Amino acid sequence: MDFAQGQLINGTWRKGCGSDVIATLDPATQDTLAETNAASAADTQDAIDAAALAQIQWRKTLGWSRADILHRCADVMTARTEEAARQITLEAGKPLAQARREWQLSIDQFRWYAEEARRIFGHIVESRAPGGRIEVFHEPIGVVAAFTAWNFPAVLIARKVAPALAAGCSIIVRPSRETPG
Repeated sequence: MDFAQGQLINGTWRKGCGSDVIATLDPATQDTLAETNAASAADTQDAIDAAALAQIQWRKTLGWSRADILHRCADVMTARTEEAARQITLEAGKPLAQARREWQLSIDQFRWYAEEARRIFGHIVESRAPGGRIEVFHEPIGVVAAFTAWNFPAVLIARKVAPALAAGCSIIVRPSRETPG
């Protein structure tokens, strides 16, 4: 199975429109595993626009429903453990056992935050004013922009994506500029 290369924007994989070509290299052999064009300013704006549009509906999705979706993500990830571990090994040069463990930690993030999504509720706090009270509500803040390093390619993304989605926020992820090809 070949993992998609490029950008996933609005549910569709596509090549970047930038002029720079980014190569994914096998660190053990320096062989090119894949190449894709870098994102352009227009690609970035498309991603922001798509995430903002998705945010309108996602913020209205109840925490229990978000939890179900995050659990389904974890189920799909579980089914793809071996192929994901092989891909992590190829791209990051990790031993296969470590890649499997990283993938499992990523799945755990989705399961953990799925359960946290079920517990997003407000509370009432006594005010300093006599007879007063303060009501606390938790609401999604909007589109999240996340940047990740390369050394734990799956779990560092999962640690950003799962909580954002659990909280009702859409998210855009991109690797750090320092991420090696």
